[in-house]
Amino acid sequence: MIQGIMNRHASFRPSDFFNQEMAEAYDQRNDRPEFYRAIYDRLAPDGRFVSAEISGDLDAPGFPDMLEDWKQVHAMMGASEESLASLGETLRHTLSVVGPAETEALWREAGFAKPVPFYQAFMIRGWHTRKPA
Repeated sequence: MIQGIMNRHASFRPSDFFNQEMAEAYDQRNDRPEFYRAIYDRLAPDGRFVSAEISGDLDAPGFPDMLEDWKQVHAMMGASEESLASLGETLRHTLSVVGPAETEALWREAGFAKPVPFYQAFMIRGWHTRKPA
C-alpha cells in the first residue's frame, strides 16, 4: 500500500496517485473545493482518504460554550491571554473553520460519495471515505 501526505506546501505531479491520502488542511475557505478535488484526483480508484480537521458550526447557538471549552484546552497547552481572547476570530478568519455539514458537502462535490465521520474531540473531527473503484 502506498501512502501519500499532501499539504498546501507540497507539490505533486498530476501523475502521482496514492492508495491512501492524509491531508493537513489549513487552506482558506475559498481554496477548499480545489484542495479536496486535488486529493480526489490523486487517489487511485478505491483509494482511501482520511482527514482530521478543526470543524464546527461557528454560528450555532451552542458555539459560545464550545469556544469556552476550546479556550480551556488551549490554556492548558500554554496559550497566551491575547491568543485566547482572539480565538473566535482566529477560528473564523485565520483558519476559516467550516462546520461538519459543509465539510461533508465539499467532499461530495469533489467526488467522494460517502464521507464517514469517525472521530470527534472538542472541535477536532475526523472523516474517512473511499474514491469509487
